[in-house]
Amino acid sequence: MVTPWFSNGSLYSYLSSDKVMDLSGRQGLLFDIASGLHYLHGKGVVHGDLHIHNILVDENGRACLTDFGLSVVLQDLPGTSYLKLSICEALRYADPELIRQVHVDSKLVYPTTANDIYSFGGLTLYVCHVRKTTI
Repeated sequence: MVTPWFSNGSLYSYLSSDKVMDLSGRQGLLFDIASGLHYLHGKGVVHGDLHIHNILVDENGRACLTDFGLSVVLQDLPGTSYLKLSICEALRYADPELIRQVHVDSKLVYPTTANDIYSFGGLTLYVCHVRKTTI
């Protein structure tokens, strides 16, 4: 797979940089993320691993969803649960219902669009509350 270069890096590194960003810039990032999720969900695809390191920011300050490995792996590896594949960083943004279901039922659990929306809510809090904001 080949992807374009994103000079601003991940959402985490972009918001951690020295530049000050106003509220409308942050809303623009959230709009880009929401638009990406809307597109994926409209095609029947669940991202399943949405967090601050799986969103890249281009030279124009536009956010782009990346790392669809979990979606593909869950389809390709029967018997593999969500928690066996997720990274600790992603758990911060994971829907507790998804995690609880894995522990209680001991069944195969696949992320849903609702789980992606929960993760988007966590991203929204992060984007709106990280320092270096102007109003």
